[in-house]
Amino acid sequence: MSATDESIKLIRKILNNSISEKDALKELDRLEMMYGDEAFTACDFQKKEKPWSEDYYEDLKNKCITGAGSKEFIIHLLEVREYLNQKKRNGRIFAGAAVLILVLELSKRQVRLQRKLQMVLLRYRSLVLSRSDRWMINERNI
Repeated sequence: MSATDESIKLIRKILNNSISEKDALKELDRLEMMYGDEAFTACDFQKKEKPWSEDYYEDLKNKCITGAGSKEFIIHLLEVREYLNQKKRNGRIFAGAAVLILVLELSKRQVRLQRKLQMVLLRYRSLVLSRSDRWMINERNI
């Protein structure tokens, strides 16, 4: 396999999210040691500063398709991918925490409602019993 083929294969793995950041960096080093400067194609691109967006990642993907493949570019592509993946994980964690808080709050309200219902039933029962007691007393006195 040629240097270009291997670097394209690595870029595909990065884009498919099928290689970890650690393994991708190892692979970059391996390609550089094996092929030297021939491992990567020269490309000029302007890095954007964080925060990165999905649109920016799509632009980087399109640059890959057109042949961008310098080591610096591949590392940046990997950084953006990891940043966006972390952002998604944080969003899921936040959403999960929000759902958990909502469930706990609803559970508290349900417990309070059950207690209030029990109190109402006890009051109703005592009211009914006191009326029946009065009726029985009145019946005896007649």
